[in-house]
Amino acid sequence: MTALYAAQQIMMLHSKFMLHYRENEMRYQGKVVVVTGAASGIGRATAVRLASEGAKVVCADINEAGAQVVADALDPAGGPHLALGYDGGNAASCHEMIGKAAELAGR
Repeated sequence: MTALYAAQQIMMLHSKFMLHYRENEMRYQGKVVVVTGAASGIGRATAVRLASEGAKVVCADINEAGAQVVADALDPAGGPHLALGYDGGNAASCHEMIGKAAELAGR
């Protein structure tokens, strides 16, 4: 296998991947997703990705101020995003957070 042939194969695979990715780019349009731990790290990255794919994101975190910063920075294409402070170790806090997410979804 020559280097040129290998490069052509890589480009062909990349093109197929990008075509598939573009087809699924807005796969969360009209959906409401809850991301816990959204104020930082993997939760923040997840919220950013889901919003970029059209989701309305509920950014939930014990650090409500941090969740608000993330919600304010999200792609507005999915609609209004919501930041909620919640404590995952407190059942009442979890129920309240899910209730507010359901309100955002119109349920």
